[in-house]
Amino acid sequence: TFLPFKVQSADYQYLKHSSVCKKLSSIHIPSNVKSIGNQAFYTCYGIKKITMEEGITSIGDEAFIVDEIDSIIIPNSVKSIGERVFKKVHYVVVGSGAESIGKNFVEYSDSILFHCSINNHITLNTTKLIFSEGCKSICRGAFSQCPIEEVRLGNAIESIEYRAFYKCNIREIDFPSSLISIGDEAFRGNFIGDIVIPSSVTKIGSYAFAYQKVWKDTINIVFEDGSEELYIDNWAFSTTTFNNYNFYNLYLGRNCISKMDYVFAKEQVVKVVMGDSVTLIPDFPEFKNLYYFHASKSGTNIGTFSKCTNLKSINIPSAVTQIPNRCFYRCGSLNHIDIPENVTKIGEEAFMYSHVIYTHLIIPSSVQEIGDQAFAGLSGDSIIFVSSIPPHIPHYTFANAYHSNSTIYVPRGSVGAYLHADGDPTLIDPPTVTAPDDKGRIYYYSRYIVNCRFTEYDNIEDIFSGTISPSHIDNTTMNPL
Repeated sequence: TFLPFKVQSADYQYLKHSSVCKKLSSIHIPSNVKSIGNQAFYTCYGIKKITMEEGITSIGDEAFIVDEIDSIIIPNSVKSIGERVFKKVHYVVVGSGAESIGKNFVEYSDSILFHCSINNHITLNTTKLIFSEGCKSICRGAFSQCPIEEVRLGNAIESIEYRAFYKCNIREIDFPSSLISIGDEAFRGNFIGDIVIPSSVTKIGSYAFAYQKVWKDTINIVFEDGSEELYIDNWAFSTTTFNNYNFYNLYLGRNCISKMDYVFAKEQVVKVVMGDSVTLIPDFPEFKNLYYFHASKSGTNIGTFSKCTNLKSINIPSAVTQIPNRCFYRCGSLNHIDIPENVTKIGEEAFMYSHVIYTHLIIPSSVQEIGDQAFAGLSGDSIIFVSSIPPHIPHYTFANAYHSNSTIYVPRGSVGAYLHADGDPTLIDPPTVTAPDDKGRIYYYSRYIVNCRFTEYDNIEDIFSGTISPSHIDNTTMNPL
């Protein structure tokens, strides 16, 4: 009996079947051996230690079916690893040269370190995978439905392909700065909570992180700052209805060219913060639980937030020149908003039914056009125009058929101009002039510009302080300029 066993012949190139050698305790295989055959040490249950030198190129099926080994290092020279090579090994190291790995090359392991890219599906019963800088890609379905809980990715990996970690048990994962693409369903059905996507990633596939089964109140999803545009495919972060008490905080640090209402579960996004370098602000329509949105200072547009019924706070970047149609349509909780000086157009139904102006909304002098029903349905709200020269105002801009009229503040002496701001020099239905109220305000009711009332001011500060001076009724005020 050999205790231990060592291959010594310099001419020996192929190690054949050595089963039934039940008293072997350790094996050392030198560099002159090029191939370890199928079942070479099959049922040699006494083996506790195996060492192999560089030079071996292949390991056959069931080569080391022994009871239990503490660790095994597969040399970098090995290109092919067979099926069920090992039974139970606590720690496995796979060398950088491996091109083909048997799908169940080890039946059980606590931890496996790969120095190579993964080119085929592998079925593993292990909880921890580590990938060194020798791994550049993980192929489609590589570890699909394996009970993996922890994954550590090396700094050279560039792609994680379709269903690479589909329905595993991953709890958290750090992505390296080398990563470029994450494939369809790559991490679908895991337990990942917070997710940080590095700036190197340019594409995230459909359902890539869908149906996470993590249970926590708020999940943070961070897209790190970068100059590369990011494309996210449909439903990449969607979740099932039984997860609807998990909410998303999003940080978007670079331009994303995807439609957000097809990327995220609308009901779960509650907060969005954008990095200062972002220029394209995407739409977030009907995100009903979104309550806070901080847009980029560099933004050149503002997205659409129609029916974001819980949105309370949002800033419009100073470079924005247009507020789109239905931008804040039915945003019933929005209590304050500032329109930048560069805005020239406010689109149709932009603030319709928003009840946005719980204090006052100031329309800067840069605004030249306001769309149809832009401020319709604003019950009791106040709108302040800065310029004495009105923008184009359609008849139904301030229409409010079911509630009290909105109050429109205009500079003194410009009421007549605003009453004709639609460009029609005639008044089909002349306005009604009221007597001064208890604060000295006189209102000019117009049914031509439907359901609104105008009053004049000398200084905007007086409006906020409630000490506005009485308007003066005279002919010049009532006639178009």
